[in-house]
Amino acid sequence: MTGGKQRKTVAARSVLCYWATRELGMSAAAISKRLNIAASTASESAARGLRIIKEQGFKLSDEVI
Repeated sequence: MTGGKQRKTVAARSVLCYWATRELGMSAAAISKRLNIAASTASESAARGLRIIKEQGFKLSDEVI
């Protein structure tokens, strides 16, 4: 993977981990099993995800497509 693609993957995973913990109430252990990463990585990713969401102004939509 090139640097740019890897950064995008890390950012997407981070936002996913944050939303899974905060919005879905999943534990880091449950997320880690789903994403095949360590639980500590899921926790760190969730913290990074919060920073990304705040910086980018992301919001979950209530709209069903």
